Amino acid sequence: MRDSHACFESFALWQPIIAQSLSKFWAILHLEADKSTLEIDEFLHECLGNIGDIIEGLSKPYMKVLLHQLRIAKGNISPLEDVDSLELGRIVDVLIKQGNFVSLLAVPPWNIRLNQWRNIAYHHSARIENDDIICWYGKAPSIKEIKITRNELTQIAQVIFKIFSSLKVAHTLFYADNLEDISRFSTSTYKECEESGFLNFAVALASQGFEILEYSKSQDEARIVVRDVSNSKPDMRRFHASQFLFPLWLLTEAKKLVIEYREKDNTPNLVASADSAICQKIYNGELETLALAKEMSLVDLKVKKTIKPSTDG
Repeated sequence: MRDSHACFESFALWQPIIAQSLSKFWAILHLEADKSTLEIDEFLHECLGNIGDIIEGLSKPYMKVLLHQLRIAKGNISPLEDVDSLELGRIVDVLIKQGNFVSLLAVPPWNIRLNQWRNIAYHHSARIENDDIICWYGKAPSIKEIKITRNELTQIAQVIFKIFSSLKVAHTLFYADNLEDISRFSTSTYKECEESGFLNFAVALASQGFEILEYSKSQDEARIVVRDVSNSKPDMRRFHASQFLFPLWLLTEAKKLVIEYREKDNTPNLVASADSAICQKIYNGELETLALAKEMSLVDLKVKKTIKPSTDG
């Protein structure tokens, strides 16, 4: 990595903005309704609203992070404010020209860029002719039109949401893989909202082949139950699951952290636990991350016995 310090610092600086966008994700998700019964004019209004919200409210912050990382990779260490002030059209243009992200940021088969779809949505640049929907974009005298069906607009909205999901998953995986380094640059006044933090945590677990079955949190204890969805051997996978104790502490700051690992068939296999004191020392840089693997408590649920921690996984 050309400048890992700048890379991790950039991620930390963007996290409050990302968390704010994720709160919009939950609002959009909770307000989403079935559009199949709507008349075409109502359908068009609702669908364009979704498209605009997904691009401007959800995807744009991730594209800004991506652009900032692109600049760092090219040796251009610019302030966050320089990227944050850019218009969406400029962001998309640079990412396509310098980062070769055209396949991600231009919606097929018309290859209309996300900023143009955002403009169509926000300016209501669409009309209904018979059973067709006519959308237009661009500036005079180069205005372009496309004719699409109701089903095609639904598919466009779905593709745009998948683009957002791709940006978010890529961001979350990098964040999870480098959590300790990024956390060192986080400001003490910033605390990620619980919903967005838990979403990132769940995605990180899913990326490693675990699904969350149960989650509970109080000041004294944070506990999750995870089920393995991989085909790997449980005897190794259970130790891998225990490695999420530290991220669980970062998310909750609870006094005690507990992870129960279950096999693919839901058989309880292992409980791993740790106290916040050891996590705090790791966070402060007093101890290496490996120290948690040596200090955590492990109980084999199959034989109901305490076992020694393993540092192999």
